[in-house]
Amino acid sequence: MNTYQCSHCGEKFESESGLSDKTIPCPHCGQLVVLPSSNLKDGAVIGGFNIIRKIGEGGMGSVYLAKQISMNRNVALKVLSKNMTGDKDVIEQFRKEVQLSGKLEHPNIVRAIDAGETEKYYYMAMTYVDGEDYQKALDRKKVVPEAQALNSVIKIAEVLSYAWEKHSLLHKDVKPGNIMINRKDDVFLVDLGIAQSFDFKKKDADGHAFGSPFYMSPEQAQRLNLDWRSDLYSLGATLYHMTVGLPPYDANTVSTIIDMHTSAPFPEPKTRNPSAKLSPDTISLMKKMLAKKAEDRFGSWKEFIDSANAVSAVLKKAPKKKVAPNKPAAQKKNGERFAIFALLSGVAAIGIVCFIIAYKFHVNNINNKALAALQKAENYLSKFPGDYDGALGPFGQALFMSKNTGHHDIAQRRYAEIKKMAEDKSEKLRYFDKKLDEAQIKAAEKQYTEALEILRGIENIDDSSRRKTIGLLIMEIEKIINEQK
Repeated sequence: MNTYQCSHCGEKFESESGLSDKTIPCPHCGQLVVLPSSNLKDGAVIGGFNIIRKIGEGGMGSVYLAKQISMNRNVALKVLSKNMTGDKDVIEQFRKEVQLSGKLEHPNIVRAIDAGETEKYYYMAMTYVDGEDYQKALDRKKVVPEAQALNSVIKIAEVLSYAWEKHSLLHKDVKPGNIMINRKDDVFLVDLGIAQSFDFKKKDADGHAFGSPFYMSPEQAQRLNLDWRSDLYSLGATLYHMTVGLPPYDANTVSTIIDMHTSAPFPEPKTRNPSAKLSPDTISLMKKMLAKKAEDRFGSWKEFIDSANAVSAVLKKAPKKKVAPNKPAAQKKNGERFAIFALLSGVAAIGIVCFIIAYKFHVNNINNKALAALQKAENYLSKFPGDYDGALGPFGQALFMSKNTGHHDIAQRRYAEIKKMAEDKSEKLRYFDKKLDEAQIKAAEKQYTEALEILRGIENIDDSSRRKTIGLLIMEIEKIINEQK
């Protein structure tokens, strides 16, 4: 089995070895994916570059560590899959990637330094970063220290600001896997493969909402016109994942994750990871970055960077030293001692009373907050009936906040009920997606009657977007069948 990455939804999946140069449907989003060609052997030479070893793979090809023979330096060599070299659209996209990457000059960006083609291959050489991407760091450490994550995000924000303000460029796929850190802790932004110039076109020609679903802005998911604030949202989702250890939204299907980005409330870090310990300032920063409406985010890259630097400065401040109390006088007269004892006794009594009052107020406050969280969760479910995956966040927060209160039992019961409903719905959607894949394969093989039969069996799915997709497919296949009669 080999591992591949879908060029449409960004999800990874496994497929049988020996299927290189084949086209199969992605098990996550259903879109057709061309599997990259077989690996180049170590020591092979392409256009003046000596292959050392393979270091990565994507939907369009593979990336190798290579030696540029003329300059005697290491580079990252991206080689387009052989089966794609006959597709004019793919070649055009590849050339565009070279042009976009080559015109950017910033110390924190991985850029193209050479490109060309041979009889069999199209290739692009990029600056090589001797390090790893943050996704690998997250897989190993599970979480990145708050101060380090924030500083890295600030550096990437400066790169994105430069790309937008100087070249009107959007990245459109900001995520931990596209942020690299070298052995000196320098940070770099990589992969401009799906970047686009805002001057060229505002939507992709094939209608796909490119990017990873875990970090995709609501407007990108809905295929609306984009500006720099879309990258800001993706950067916010990236910061969330780095500091919390999990992306802000997760579910069993890509469509559900995208729906959560569009409508689900901001998930408090504690609800996603109870051990997460973030400063209120960082959480507030992320909330604004992840605002559903673009106009509710920061007004400019500079405004965000200034705000992030202010939060970073607070995190760097050393804790204040405690001042040691003065030692009492060595000797006191008996009358003075008695007066002090009486005064302290009175103060202690007042303190105890104040403590009891404060404790009762604290308990009432916790109970009220727990009840409010539970009501908020129920309101979410009333507003978005059937969105059990999205409701898990609010109910999880209610469960966390109701701990040691009289509302804990009902919060626990409701969370278990919603989780069960979410799992049941996810199972139905997985079955739907599986049958949809089967129907698409049948249609691709021109077995239209069998494809139509499969689609008829799942057309009543309890999901509006899927029902719409099924309806359109059925209409198209029926039209083809009628034309063949």
